[in-house]
Amino acid sequence: GLVWLILKEEAGIEVPSFNEMYSEGDTGRWKEVAKTVGAIVNGRKKEFERVVLGQEKLFDGVVLRLYNNPLHVGLVLEPGLMIHSVSSEAASVIQRYDGLAWKKRVLGIHRATKAAHA
Repeated sequence: GLVWLILKEEAGIEVPSFNEMYSEGDTGRWKEVAKTVGAIVNGRKKEFERVVLGQEKLFDGVVLRLYNNPLHVGLVLEPGLMIHSVSSEAASVIQRYDGLAWKKRVLGIHRATKAAHA
């Protein structure tokens, strides 16, 4: 999706794309996404490191909770602002991840490490 495209084209970073899983609307496949993204949040993926809030920078991933699972990721544009897609049919949007709509859904901010560049 959007995160995969921006990281690849603008930062030269390759990360997994889950676009097919989201577009199918299959909640069973969403569990696969939640498991993988959850591993990032819990520090079990060496390709990503947790970033302390306030030290985020361009291209860091903002992991967000949807349906009580880590299912959504936005990209930091600058501290407090992220770009993300709200649905496969909608255009991407820039929103505050520290604002009312998303603040309680933020599970963490993560940065791709050099291992993700390989």
